Amino acid sequence: MATTCQNLETIGRENHLEDTMTAFTDLEQIFAQACEALTTLPETPKLSSPSV
Repeated sequence: MATTCQNLETIGRENHLEDTMTAFTDLEQIFAQACEALTTLPETPKLSSPSV
């Protein structure tokens, strides 16, 4: 995840915005995988959705 974020930062700083959609898609996928892994940890509290 850190590498993908660093790549996005570099893309922005160098103004090479053509590759941003691919990089953001990669970041979204990595983030989803990280969230899934974290929720399977035994010490993760089970949160319920708030009622609206």
